[in-house]
Amino acid sequence: MWLVTREFWWPKVREDVREYVRGCDQCQRAKGERRAPAGLLEPLPTPERPWEAVAIDFMTDLPKSRGKTAIMVVVDLLTKMAHFIACSHAVTAEETAKLFVENVFRLHGAPLRVVSDRGKQFTSRFWRKLMSLLHVEVNFSTARHPETNGQAERANGILQQYLRCYVNDRENDWVEKLALAEFAYNNAENVSTGMSPFLANYGCHPRAFPGGEGERWSVPAAEQFVEEMEAIHRQLQLNLDRAKEEYKRQADKNRREGETIRVGDQVWLSTKGLPFKGGCKKLRPKGLGPFEVTQQVNPVAFRLRLPNHMKLHPVFHRSLLSPYKGDREGRVTRGPAMEEREQSYHVAEILDSRWKGDQVEYLVMWEGEPE
Repeated sequence: MWLVTREFWWPKVREDVREYVRGCDQCQRAKGERRAPAGLLEPLPTPERPWEAVAIDFMTDLPKSRGKTAIMVVVDLLTKMAHFIACSHAVTAEETAKLFVENVFRLHGAPLRVVSDRGKQFTSRFWRKLMSLLHVEVNFSTARHPETNGQAERANGILQQYLRCYVNDRENDWVEKLALAEFAYNNAENVSTGMSPFLANYGCHPRAFPGGEGERWSVPAAEQFVEEMEAIHRQLQLNLDRAKEEYKRQADKNRREGETIRVGDQVWLSTKGLPFKGGCKKLRPKGLGPFEVTQQVNPVAFRLRLPNHMKLHPVFHRSLLSPYKGDREGRVTRGPAMEEREQSYHVAEILDSRWKGDQVEYLVMWEGEPE
């Protein structure tokens, strides 16, 4: 602005220069966003009953202990009760379902909603079909935005702290500590609910110390017990709603609503967290695109029309998008080459076959791939 106004003048010169700079394609692609992330917090709805909605996540890359290298973490979104299940890092969709049935379904029944990331176990045809048969709604986190599955992520963090304190020097006995870690987690007061998961789920505290009686409730009749449990769950929902409001208020201090994005708009996609082939990280563009918005999935998640060579799930959080400003016509979507990750594929099922000339062709369902 200073250079232009030093040499030139015309009516509305400052307004024209600002508009020109705002629509500069190269500037939008290369300059980083210095404002707070766009997209205010959208908390998940509060469940009405225990184990009506659960979050699932995997803690991976652990040292081998009794042949296990990962932990499947399942958290009830109302009571915050969690189950920690030792497993392999290469667990399949079928094995995940088996672990879920043996450790969650047998104790609490089928939930109405499951929140998870987009791991191959959860996007597979088998898992989707199983959830459909059980009439379970599946909610996936948006690409590169793990906050969606924050409940399980927080349980992961607490579990890691516990295991760090109690594993041996060789770090190969964590499986033996898992049962006590789960007990300690469920017996501790949860900040959001104001009570322990045990109390929220069962209406009483377990006996934790030798000679202790635990907390005994006077329940002279079944009707009174039911009333007490209903009162606990009502209080639980109230506490959770208050905690969510406070969490949203605090989180939104560092966020902004952002410019309105509508279906049909062109947007830049942040390169944060994307794998690129070669080049200097500091000199890479800050945005890819522009890409067309094809659907608004929820108030803060949008589906984009991506080129075929970009092997990404097309739904992104609002914080990763910024509106394109300028004339889109005649411009070509481009960007640095993305890294081609080496993939291996395993046959899950042969669906059909046919002869073509003297060769047999097969219709294959690949393990871990969506239907």
